[in-house]
Amino acid sequence: MGNATPYFYGAIAPSWLFLPGHGAKPFFFHRHTVPKAPFPPTPPVPKGSRDMVICPQCIQANPSENRFCQYCGTPLTVPCPQCEAPVRLQQDQCDICQTWLNQPLQALVLDGSIDLFQSRETLDEEGRYHLADPPEIRAQTFPWLKVMDTAPDASSYLEETLQQETEAFHRLEATDKAKISDPQLWVDMGIPAIARHYLSLQDSFSTFPKLYDAWIRPDHQILLFEHRQDLLIPLEAYCEAETPLLEQLLQWCFQMVQLWRELVPIQCCRTLLEPTNLYLDEDQSLVVEQLLNDDPENPPALEQLPQLWQTLFSLGEQSEWQPLYALTETAQEGSFNTVSRLKKALRDLAPEGIAELLTPGELEAVELQPEDVMTLDDLPLAADLNPEELALDIEGLDESSTSEDGPAYPLDIENSEGNIASADFQSFTFPEEEEASTVVLPMNLVSLEDAGLTDIGQERDHNEDYFGIRTKIEKQENLLGRQIQGRGLYVVCDGMGGHAAGEVASAMAVETIQDFFQEHWGETLPDEAMIHEGIIKANDVLYRINVRNSRSGSGRMGTTLVLLLVQDNQLAIAHVGDSRIYRVSRKWNLEQVTVDHEVGQREIHRGVDPDLAYGRPDAYQLTQALGPRENSFVEPDINFIHVNEDCLFLLCSDGLSDNDLIEETWKESLLPLLSSRANLEEGVRELIALGNKHNGHDNITAVVVRLRVRPNLGLQ
Repeated sequence: MGNATPYFYGAIAPSWLFLPGHGAKPFFFHRHTVPKAPFPPTPPVPKGSRDMVICPQCIQANPSENRFCQYCGTPLTVPCPQCEAPVRLQQDQCDICQTWLNQPLQALVLDGSIDLFQSRETLDEEGRYHLADPPEIRAQTFPWLKVMDTAPDASSYLEETLQQETEAFHRLEATDKAKISDPQLWVDMGIPAIARHYLSLQDSFSTFPKLYDAWIRPDHQILLFEHRQDLLIPLEAYCEAETPLLEQLLQWCFQMVQLWRELVPIQCCRTLLEPTNLYLDEDQSLVVEQLLNDDPENPPALEQLPQLWQTLFSLGEQSEWQPLYALTETAQEGSFNTVSRLKKALRDLAPEGIAELLTPGELEAVELQPEDVMTLDDLPLAADLNPEELALDIEGLDESSTSEDGPAYPLDIENSEGNIASADFQSFTFPEEEEASTVVLPMNLVSLEDAGLTDIGQERDHNEDYFGIRTKIEKQENLLGRQIQGRGLYVVCDGMGGHAAGEVASAMAVETIQDFFQEHWGETLPDEAMIHEGIIKANDVLYRINVRNSRSGSGRMGTTLVLLLVQDNQLAIAHVGDSRIYRVSRKWNLEQVTVDHEVGQREIHRGVDPDLAYGRPDAYQLTQALGPRENSFVEPDINFIHVNEDCLFLLCSDGLSDNDLIEETWKESLLPLLSSRANLEEGVRELIALGNKHNGHDNITAVVVRLRVRPNLGLQ
């Protein structure tokens, strides 16, 4: 049984998945192919074999003590990720240390009773989702239930249903686009109506839980999310136990205002007004437990947010909070009745030198509009405005924005049914916003993690790969509660030269690089000249040994090199040869940030057609390496990266990257490692196993580095 949890991201979403409404985003799927059955069946368990282990290869029942299938020889156990004890394939937990083999999920039961689930072993009739807690615990946590997915690699009912309805959605897109967001359409598909809102928000905002599966039954509805409750702190409880800094409060307030704008068109603003629905994640960023629908008869107004802040944060108790307290008093009088005005008021309270507050982890830049430009934020967000009031309450339009024929930006009042939250925000266009300047916020490093592993492969008798990891991390108190100063030096080398020469070359190169930067790395990230000097030093050491030992031609030892230097959120990347560095992020997806130094790439650079360039018999021959030639022939590529979003970097030898293995498998093997909950050491082990399974002809080395950043809210 696999232990990878599928997420709704990775593949390119068809256009109809952009649900109508301001701020709506596409949602994505984990796989491209989907089985036809609503719930892909798990292997059938023969009668009398409840304590047997079912072989995933031949679907035969084996005695529970068997470690290998007695019919086909397939392993019937997997190592526990915590204690490495063997665990039977059908087990959810390790018998030794009680570790869950798969991450548990959270089920939210809508319109159902706890009595439906007290005597059941599974959440669904098909038996895929096992209830993890005993009945007495379920009664305490209901309507939330902890479950385990017994088929984590199979498609979910939600995923398959949406794939099956693709053609129908395409027809609606062409004939009746608004119908796509009709709640009854989703109910008719057997999916809770509110699921569409999670799908449209979750890949752009980590504030909302990720939807894993969803379905409707006659007596209840189910929303299934990835489990994260164990990592969250209730915001109320935190504020009672701690005394947040003013800047920390401003951050949470600003994040709520940003989210308010996204929740208005889907009529879920109540999500932010229930204190028990607000939590903090491990970085003390705001998250919500679930989306809560607004009362259509009495929709909330923006002024209720400042009112919540007063009571939730007890603003009147601390003298240093008085500026924010005064703002909330003014806001409740209606002075800040638009999102942009309230955001500006919060920015004005921010410490000097901070141009903008920003929701952590969502965006790396924010567009700032001049005061005289009307934006979407300036639309009144009190959902109880009638059409006449709404038409008269648009401020900020100058004479150039109107004409004899009426406003240049007409509101679709006729279709809004008197409720701005039901209007189609995508119909508004504001050319001025497109020309607004973009300010990149200063970012702080909040987490620097890494893991590395090398393997001999399936066909070699010795390992010529070598890697090195050196990090220095200093934690310090900051306004987000978790800020570090981090420095990392990561090197991967793939040696060559026959016999023991290759492994000597790779090891000496790594050690020379490490010693050089230990001596020369000062207070800031090394510049291009210093990095070049360090690489040339490594080449010189190897070249002198080759000359001293009278080695020539292919007998000379040498090595490739990829080098990653990290100083907080500033990075330097350098390489010689065909070992690679990849970057994975939400914005960039997968990006190869090095270009192989080989004949094929050289010819492409000269303008040769790629097919012709790689049709040459010497296409994969290296054009550069450390060691074989004197220093003047070594020209490392050196580049610099400023990290403004969470990123994962992979340094690897060609034993892993050959045959486009990374390009074909990154969504399953690398993308999940972006999550702070993912274990990097386990992820590296799985990468090595993947390389051995699909390549295996060479040594395999992988080093992964995960950087997580947040906006700088400290004094500059």
